[in-house]
Amino acid sequence: MVIYVVQRGDTIGSIADKFGVTVFRLVQDNGLANPNELVEGQALVITYPYKTHLVEEGDTLSGIAQRYNISLMQLYRNNPFLSDRDYIMPGEELVISYNTIGKTVVAGYAYPFINSGTLAKTLPYLTYLFIVNYKIIDEGNLLSSYDDTDIINQALSYAAIPIMGVTAVSPSGEMDVEAVFNLLINQSYQERFIDNIINRLRTSGYYGVNFFVSALSESNQTLYFELLRKLSNRIRSEGYLLFTTVNPGFAFSNSDVSFRRIDYSDVRNMVDGVIFIRELRAGFQGPPRPITSVSISDELFDYLIPTIPSESIYIEIPLLSYDWELPYSSDTSIRCMALSSAVSLAYDVGAVIRFDENSMTPFFMYRNTYPLNQKDHIVWFIDARTINTMLHLAAGKCMAGASIWNIMIYFQQMWSVLVSQYDVIKYLPE
Repeated sequence: MVIYVVQRGDTIGSIADKFGVTVFRLVQDNGLANPNELVEGQALVITYPYKTHLVEEGDTLSGIAQRYNISLMQLYRNNPFLSDRDYIMPGEELVISYNTIGKTVVAGYAYPFINSGTLAKTLPYLTYLFIVNYKIIDEGNLLSSYDDTDIINQALSYAAIPIMGVTAVSPSGEMDVEAVFNLLINQSYQERFIDNIINRLRTSGYYGVNFFVSALSESNQTLYFELLRKLSNRIRSEGYLLFTTVNPGFAFSNSDVSFRRIDYSDVRNMVDGVIFIRELRAGFQGPPRPITSVSISDELFDYLIPTIPSESIYIEIPLLSYDWELPYSSDTSIRCMALSSAVSLAYDVGAVIRFDENSMTPFFMYRNTYPLNQKDHIVWFIDARTINTMLHLAAGKCMAGASIWNIMIYFQQMWSVLVSQYDVIKYLPE
């Protein structure tokens, strides 16, 4: 796999010729809706399959999979356009395999209202699907916002393990601080909370639970970890999996970044996996900054790994972009966008995409054209370079794998970078 950065004057055809690939493959591997609208500084993924198959008359997907001794899921992973239709055509080239360098576990977060087509296209890449649908409310009760029957069944049909997400944060980003506080200090609420989770696991098809720890601090860590211990004892004794998602509490001050120095050693034997996510809310808070940072993640994991086994930790890859109005103030408007929308915006405003080597994330600046309210803006997002570096960081530290926040909008570069280098581990039969 090669990552190429678009230069001024490049076209989709000239780039394809330069790297000896077809325009079709270049467009498919990057999910380019408008391949003639490239942006200077835009990152493109170029993949080189190890083995391909040229479709012949009478071929079927199941027959091709059987011929090469691979699963149908692998065909879907390597040829994502197949998820959009139920046929193959003679003359089409299908990717059978890549010359991968390792294996990894992949988890993705989604709300039950995810588009079924987006979900179907994404599930072949996932080991686990964390379904965020249960909110902690008063007295240890849980509120389910949506019927999750269909998404559980769809996950299972693609050999992705469905995990029940339990959080105190609503989809719109509001956190019920009072409900969390009362849960942490009241034993009877905790028993009811755990009973509610167990009852749902027994009747739903979920294989386990992902408990979101939203406001962990030095002052409440003992209470949180005691609740987690109780939850672990019950959940795991029943044969279910337990994950926890934690906001490490990054603090930003001028050019300095810090995180809460929590002792996580008590967690190591309680859970099957820990995911550290920078933002558990719907949107970023605070001044303009990179969506993620490889250097900060590296520092965080160096701190964590002596207390938590690296094979239990998942690296976060946030598929998000944010647009800040400048100059920044506490009431500054911050707009969340899909990653493809960020690149489209750069094209529309004629911006050049720049790249921050420290965080390994792209950004650009522009000025809006509203006649009566012109404002400067800065947009931070991630691209193939960010994803590639994060995956290599996780592999280098022997971590469990990657966790994607979130998969609500399909982003092809994520999966092209992944499958061209790593085999996805599936614990359920494919």
